[in-house]
Amino acid sequence: SIDRLFVLCFVGNVVGYNAGLTKTIAKQKQVFISLKMSSSNIIVESCKVDSEEGVRLHTRIFKPRDADDGNRLVIVLVHPFSLLGGCQALLRGIASELACKGYTAVTFDTRGAGKSTGRATLTGFSEVKDVIAVCRWLSQNLGADKKLL
Repeated sequence: SIDRLFVLCFVGNVVGYNAGLTKTIAKQKQVFISLKMSSSNIIVESCKVDSEEGVRLHTRIFKPRDADDGNRLVIVLVHPFSLLGGCQALLRGIASELACKGYTAVTFDTRGAGKSTGRATLTGFSEVKDVIAVCRWLSQNLGADKKLL
């Protein structure tokens, strides 16, 4: 059941993450395309988030139609390893259900997956940078001060 979903809590600003894996990312560009999902009480917005090395990440934001602007918690869903077939489409059902329950959920394709640019890596270190870039973008553009991964 979605009510029993356990996630790792990542609270605070992602900019504080500094383990030698990140560089300063230029100001993120924001492009939203609203999509209407049939027979649903959610809104899905698509955008591109710039990660390192010029990679653009295809991102979707699932929001409840009657979103509470005071709730600045965002749940970020990260798909399985892309070299083994992982992509954000696998998470659409979970993200939609979270939005129906009143949460804002975000999915994205890591580099080399789906509609994102770049190439997937064997080590996954660059994909970690992609997760950080999305979380940073959420803080800067949606005012998300709390994120669940």
